[in-house]
This record gives sequence, structure tokens and C-alpha cells, in this order.
Amino acid sequence: MTTCDSVPGFSDCDDYDSNDDGTPSQKDWIRGTYDFDLQDTSTIHMTLSWAIREFDRSKIGLDDSTTQTALAFDGLDEDDGIPADMIRTYFAYDDGSGTVGDKMLTEVEDTINDLLSSGFGTVTAINTQYDGIYTEGGTSEVCTTDATQDSVYDSGSGVTENNAFDPPICFSTIAEIELSTSTFNLLENSDLNLERAYQGLLIMGSELTTQFDVFAEPGHYSTFSISPPDYAAIVGADSNSTTTDFGPCRANGCVAEWTVDNLDDEPSRKDQTVSLTMGYRNTSTTSIVELDPNEEAVTLHLKVDLFDEQAVQIDFVAGINYLDTTTMDAWGISLVELSDLATIPQITSDGIRLAYENGIAPLDDFTDQFPVASVGDAFSDSIPGAPDIQMGDLTWVSDSVADGIEGPAGGLNYSHSVGCSETVTPPNTISYCIQGPSAMGYDHPIYLRSTSNTFELGLLDLIQENLPDSEFELDGENYTISDYFDVITNEDLRRLMDAGLSLETVLDTSFLENMIPSDLPPSKITLELILPSWIETIAGDDRIILEHSESGENRNEISIAGPSPWAYNHPIVNEDGQTICLQTQKTCVSTSLEIDFDTFDVNEWTKSVSVEFGLEASAVVHRIAVPQGYYDVNDDTTVRMEVIPSDLIRLFGDIMSRSEKPIKIERCIEPDTAFTDCPVSRQLVFELTSDGLMQFGTDVGDILTSEIHLAAKGLEDVEEGPEFSNVDISDFSIETSLAGLGTPGPIVSDDVGLSVSLKIPKVRFTLAVSSPWGDLFSGDPDAITLSLLTEDISGAFRSPLLQPMVMMVDEMSSMMVASVVSSEGVTFPPLEQEALTVETGSWDTTIHEETEFDLTGPVSFTLPKGIIAKEATSAQGNMIVTEDAEGRQVITYTIPPDGLDDEVTLRLQVTWLYLLGQFWAYPAVVVILLILLIRRRRKKKKKKRAARESKNSLYKAQKMGLSESDFAQMAGLVDRQVGGYEEGIDPFEAMQYPPEQP
Repeated sequence: MTTCDSVPGFSDCDDYDSNDDGTPSQKDWIRGTYDFDLQDTSTIHMTLSWAIREFDRSKIGLDDSTTQTALAFDGLDEDDGIPADMIRTYFAYDDGSGTVGDKMLTEVEDTINDLLSSGFGTVTAINTQYDGIYTEGGTSEVCTTDATQDSVYDSGSGVTENNAFDPPICFSTIAEIELSTSTFNLLENSDLNLERAYQGLLIMGSELTTQFDVFAEPGHYSTFSISPPDYAAIVGADSNSTTTDFGPCRANGCVAEWTVDNLDDEPSRKDQTVSLTMGYRNTSTTSIVELDPNEEAVTLHLKVDLFDEQAVQIDFVAGINYLDTTTMDAWGISLVELSDLATIPQITSDGIRLAYENGIAPLDDFTDQFPVASVGDAFSDSIPGAPDIQMGDLTWVSDSVADGIEGPAGGLNYSHSVGCSETVTPPNTISYCIQGPSAMGYDHPIYLRSTSNTFELGLLDLIQENLPDSEFELDGENYTISDYFDVITNEDLRRLMDAGLSLETVLDTSFLENMIPSDLPPSKITLELILPSWIETIAGDDRIILEHSESGENRNEISIAGPSPWAYNHPIVNEDGQTICLQTQKTCVSTSLEIDFDTFDVNEWTKSVSVEFGLEASAVVHRIAVPQGYYDVNDDTTVRMEVIPSDLIRLFGDIMSRSEKPIKIERCIEPDTAFTDCPVSRQLVFELTSDGLMQFGTDVGDILTSEIHLAAKGLEDVEEGPEFSNVDISDFSIETSLAGLGTPGPIVSDDVGLSVSLKIPKVRFTLAVSSPWGDLFSGDPDAITLSLLTEDISGAFRSPLLQPMVMMVDEMSSMMVASVVSSEGVTFPPLEQEALTVETGSWDTTIHEETEFDLTGPVSFTLPKGIIAKEATSAQGNMIVTEDAEGRQVITYTIPPDGLDDEVTLRLQVTWLYLLGQFWAYPAVVVILLILLIRRRRKKKKKKRAARESKNSLYKAQKMGLSESDFAQMAGLVDRQVGGYEEGIDPFEAMQYPPEQP
């Protein structure tokens, strides 16, 4: 080559051939690789390699006229640069401004500096050196600056190819570049900590796109590769990238590559904007945030304070665990400068703290868009009356623990400790974490808070509004729960709770769904009701908590009870201070039974037995045990109550009385008969109201009376057993009553019981043999017929013909008692023997096991007149003997509340008075007959005397005389007196029927 050969002392060059020129229209022919290693968000470490085969001659001072002429002679025109062989030949040439080699080094470094500064950032350090190797795409070639080793004309060089452009002259450059904040798409501000913010965004799952300007000067072929920081992985690049598969990058790491080819005839620099998208690369300690599909993004907590039902206030707290992309887009929230260069699937609570601390998103973007007003409106719509509820402005909670907010610790200024491996120097704190298991998580929410104005709302209002309107059927009639809850007042509910009633139920909380704003991500709402002082949960909590979420079953178990319910464990005493029921008895019913046996008569002449008795029984119900202590209304609802006090029954009746549709019970006593086909007299109908129950208490007596009358009348039709010719017990009746209902007092108790009474007015039952005496003595039982009759003692009167006899017998009895008062009559057992002893043993007085109903109270027997108890004692002192106003003995045995284990002794005496009352007819008849015979005899003597005196006056004797037969007929007596009265008067028969009325 002439240019090289013309310079004495310089080495030879290969011959120039324009066909060897890769850039015939350009002055440079350079291939370069630019390897960018992102150290962090502020620094790039770059390694550059250039392989120069042709270079602009003017940049290294080889553009003088002599050189230009020589180059032209060799075939190079003005658009050509200078080949590598000639540069090496002139490498040590110094024109006084430095050697060509030095000028080239400086020029290359300056060019690189300018290129990097225009495309990446500020070059803070650069060092360029000649290099002996150039590597591109995994292929390396030798480079040299030694002019004695580059030509086929150099002996011993080993070069075999005559090419002035080979081998290339190579450079390597190492540079540190300071990146601009805008490179990473974050808005620069004084609070921004770019590195921590960028890492935090990546850990949240964001994929951030960074743009760079790559380039190629005319005659350059540039290859750029960019590798991410250690904590990041390239997950994508623009379509110009030569790298297409980024799948393995998160696990193995990889780089993105681009090539810019400007070897053609382009006269200017070729620029190209490239982009690469980076995500987080998991480490052993820190991983990308993954959302739990079972956890909600936002938790809404409404605390409704019902303690003062006249001034209710809502404390609303929203806990933000994370917000999804849809919500952020709807609210206009962006954490990056250019949203189209970032994919942020969610922003966690740590992410909100990151945005706040780094100033990349105004807090007002959150509060202004959060639909707190709709929460208040929805709650207002769900309660009766729809009060005007105005929610105040949302405020950020700095520290939820300090503010007493229930739930996970959090807040805008929450400080990480557990789960975060970052360390800081106190007093600095870590509000969002980028290292460790909890990095950029959502376990510690951001809280927003708002309070409402005060308004009026009762707990009962909420229950009535949201109670499911369940139906139930009773006797063919449909009822709904709302029929009765609508008439319950707060005072009623309080007394129910005070009575010991508790309720457990499962509540469907779907009504809370309406309170969740529609533009929120998956959310969970909690309604916390602070209860009034008179109610609490069964567990003793002062609040009920209801929850509703998209993923939950939304069936909440709730319960209510009284805080200090009435307790049964106290004794019940009567007016005399005697214990009726022990404090251990759940059921307390004080019973009283009085049986009055007035008369027991054996009427031989009428072939009958008469019993005259009356009965009065009462039960005072103070409390009743509930079997098992609970009642399952349905599968979801259980009413618990151990014992029902009497006041609760009153309250129940009072509530039912206010209902427009009280529960009505309809039954037919007639077996296998529907109520609609039931005779009116056998219908059992009553309403569960106070008046209905009291009326039913009266009707029961009439119904029982009617049923007993029907059963007795049926004896006439019985085919087996004794035959009854006449059954008439119409004078028998049962009277019942229920008292003590009405409006209960303000304090629930069992002190005043409900009184149930039953009375059988005194009545005489007469069972007689209606067959003649002949049939009675015939020995044929089938020939005997009976009659059963009753007589109302209170309205009975005796035959006028017998009344004088009765009076006479009473007088005679009184005279005889006065004269034989010292005689004791018949005693059983006899006085010389031990009294009759009855040992009760350990007698369980329980009547009904399930309700623990024990029989307690006095049982009294009034003995007939003339029968007395000579001895009546109880080992436990439970028996006493008194006298009533008529002088009849009353034996009263009081059954103690703690059961019986007693020994009772009894000795009865039948006095002469009673025996005389039973057998007075026999001596009375004899006396009457004697009197009549004596009178007859006297009259007969008188007649004879009168006959003698008026013997001569036949007319007078005939006129005044009476025959014995005539006298007997006038006295009503005949010869057939003893054995039946076919004529005359039957005194005992006259006692059975009242005289005919005129």
C-alpha cells in the first residue's frame, strides 16, 4: 500500500481493496457491544467493546494533504475513513499534538461518553483502554495495535489474508452511569427513595417497564445487552429485542439484547428506543406478594353504639389490605409517572405506606374516592324509619393500636418488626418492608375512619326489621313471627331477658351485603352492635358481631340474654313464714286440697247408700322448670330458659293480648273427630291471651262437668257389669278458675304466683238398688238394677211431712248426747291396742319428672259429724287436727317440699251421735207405734165410757162413734206397715224428692 510504503520507518500494510470495506459509504466501520448491568435504580455499570476496522481519519489527524493524496493514490476517496492497517502504521506518529494512538483513544472515549450520556444518563466514571480481544455473540477475535503483526507483508506475522481492514483495533470501556429517576417511571420528588420504592413495587407483583435509547453512529453496528439488578428479573422486552424467551429469567436470570445496524448509507446516527420490563426475582427470604383468595381486600367495620338508644352513633373503620387494579383505575390512583409502562396488579397496605412515604401518590386520591357516604346511606336504608345518617370526613389512622381499633395492628405510620429482616438505625422506623417474609404484605392494614351524627335507634327496631318472617302452622292456621315481634316493646324485651330467657340463633347476614359499596374489591363487612345495659350475649359479651363476606357462608351464630337474669334458687314462703318450696326446687307449685266428707248414710229401707261430700283444690304456680332447659324452635334457633317465673307467663299473655292475631288453640275432646265436625259441647277453644287464659280456666270446669255427666249417663247403656236403670248426676258440677294474670310489674319475679283452683260444690251421691226386695233376695245378680242420683245440698229442702220428725230426732239426739257424753262410742283401733301406723318410707312426691313438679302443701279431710280422730300424729310434725265452725274435725297433713319420709299414727272414734244418726229410724218407728197404740187404747176406753153414759141415747152414740179401721186410716197406718208402704207415707222416700209446688 503506497500510503504505508511512502513513510520511511513504518511497517508495511496490506493492499487496499474497496471490496473489503464493509462500509463503503461511511468513514467508520465499527462493531461494538454495550453490556449494561443495572446495579440498582441509580447506577448502571457498563462494559463496552469496540472493534474498529475503519475510522474517521479527521478525528485522529490523518487528514493532511500529503496523507490525503497518498490515500487517494491507493484508491480511497474522501468519503472513506482510514483502514486499521494504516492506523497501526501511523499509530506512533506524532504531529506535535500527540500520537495517533493517543488521539484515537481519547476520541473513542469521548464518543462513548457522549453516546451514553444521551441515551442512558450521566456518566460519572469512564475508563477506555485498548484491548486484544473482541467478543460478540459468543465469538471472539484477536485485535492488535502492533503494525508489525497485521500484514501479509510482515515477515513472521503469520497473517495469511491480504486485507487492510483486518485485524481490527479494539477498545474496552468501563463506565458508571447515573440514571435519571424518570428512567424508572417514578415521579421525582424530595421524599422519593427510588431504590426502596422500586424494589417495593416489584415485590408487590408489579412489572415495571424501563426505556432506554440505544444508538448506532454511521458505520456502526451496535449490540446492547441489559441485565437487571440482582433482585429483579427481565420478564419482557419490546419487539426489537433479539431475546424472545424470558420464561426462565425469574429462576435463572437473563439479559435482554438489541442490535442497531447503521452500516448502510445512513448519513446520521441511528437512534432506537427500547424497553425492558422487570419483575421481582424471588430469593430465599423474600418473595413476590401472592394474594390469598380467601382473604378480602377491604374490611369494613361499623360499630353501632346502642348503649344510649336515643343517641346512637356509628364509628366506621375501613381496613385496606390491598386495592386491585380495577379499583385503582376507577379511583384514578397511579403510583407511576406513565401508567402504560407499568402493570401493578394490586397495591397492598405496605404499598400505600410506600406511596405515602415516597410522595408518589397523594393520600387525597384515596380518601376522596372512598365511598363512605354510601355506607351510611345503606345502613340507614336497612333500619326502620331510615334516619338521616351523615358520615363525617374520612381520616387516616396513624396507629391502630393506639387508637383502640380492633383487628391486626396497622395504620399509616405502622412500624414493622416481626417478619421484616430490614434493619434501620433508631429512631428511624420501617413503615413498609422490602426484605423478609412480610415484605410488602397486607397483614397490617391501612385504616380509614369516620364517625356519624347521632340518631335514634333501638335494638328491638333492628331485630324487628331483620328478623326472618318465618311462618308456622298451628291447628290449620298460619302464623308469622312478625305477628308477635311487632307488638313487643323495649320494656317487654328487657323483662324477657330479666326473666332468664336467652336466645341462640343463626342469622343470615345477606342484608349486610347492601352496605358494601359496589366499586370496592372483594370486601368483608362487620356490624358490631354495642348492646344496651339490660342485655348481653350468653357468653357475657356486651356486643353482637355480625359478619358478611363474598367467600363466607354468611350465617352468623348470635345469642342474647339478660346481664343479671332472675334466678330460681331462693325459697318460697307463705304468709305464715312457712317454706313452700326449697331454693333447690326449680318448679314451685304450692298445692292445697280440702275434702269434706259431710255424711255417709246407709238407708236400709230404701236399699241405698248416700255419701255427701265437697272438694276444694288449688295450686299456686310460682315457677315451672323447662324440660331440658331449652326448646329447639328449628334447626337454627334455640330458646333457653331453665325456669319460667310466674311473671313471665303474665308477660306472655300480655304480649299476646296486644297482637291482632293471637295464637288460638282448638281441640276436639271427642276421639278421632276433627274440630270442624266436633260438637260444640266437646270443643276445647282458647286464646293465648290474658283474658283467653282466664276464660279457659273457667271453661275447663264446665267441660269437665259435661264430660263426667256424659260418662255417667253412659252407665245406662253398659252391657257388662251392673245394670243401671236410672243415672242422674245433674247436680254434680266442677268449678275451675285461673287467677293472677294481667300486666306484670317492672321487676320479674316468682313471688306472686298464678292461682289455679278447682271446686266440687257439696253434693249428695245416692247409689240405690232399684229392684224390689224380692229380686234382691232371689240370688240372681242379673235381676238387680241400680240407680245413681245426686242432690244439691245447698238448694235441697226436705218434705214437710218429714221435717217435724227430723227436728224431733235432732232434739232427741241432743238430749241423749248430753246424757251419754262420757260414753266414747266405737274406737278403732280400740284404746287398749296401738294406734294405726302408716310409714310413708322415702316417698318421692314428684308428679312430673321433666319439669321437676313436686307435690307440696296441705291436704285436709273434714270428717263427718260424730266421727273424730282420737289420735292423729306425724313423726315429722306435718299433721294437725282442728275444728271447723260446725264443730267437725279437720285433719290437715302438709306435704313438705323436700319429700316424705314420715310415720303417721291414726285412731278414729265413731261416737254415739253418729250411730244414732244412722239408726234413729228404728227406735223412732217403735216409739211412734207405741204412742199411736196408747192413743188408740185411750180413745177406745173413752168410747166405752161414753157409751155407758149415753146408753139410752142411741142416736148420739151412733153419731159420735168411730171404728178402729176409720181411726187407722186417718193416722195413715195400716196393718202392712213394717215391710213397705203401699199406702200412707214412706218418710225416707219423701226425703228424696221436694214437695210439689202449688
